[in-house]
Amino acid sequence: MRIAFVKLMPKPEYRAEFLRLLTEEVTTALKNEPGIIRFDILESTTNPGTYYAYEVYRDDAAHQHHRQQQYTKDFVAKTKGWYDVAHADNGAVTYKNVFPLDASMTPQQR
Repeated sequence: MRIAFVKLMPKPEYRAEFLRLLTEEVTTALKNEPGIIRFDILESTTNPGTYYAYEVYRDDAAHQHHRQQQYTKDFVAKTKGWYDVAHADNGAVTYKNVFPLDASMTPQQR
């Protein structure tokens, strides 16, 4: 399993369009990519305007497949320059699950 946790801080003037495009991109991905287990978009309640994408993929190949899709590339290209670059912590961190281990998970948990 591959988990990505992406922090996104779009500038205030781009937030509405950012959310529209992100929701469209995630909806398309969920319909077309069976390797996606979960894909949530979250907004911080303590720092409104700070968003997180919580992405869970079956494996690294599924994550790489998502990154290579044209709709993902289009989203990245359209939103380039929309982020608050004053905050150096924009970006993605990937994780592996520690518990439960992939092999011990039931099919419903995978």
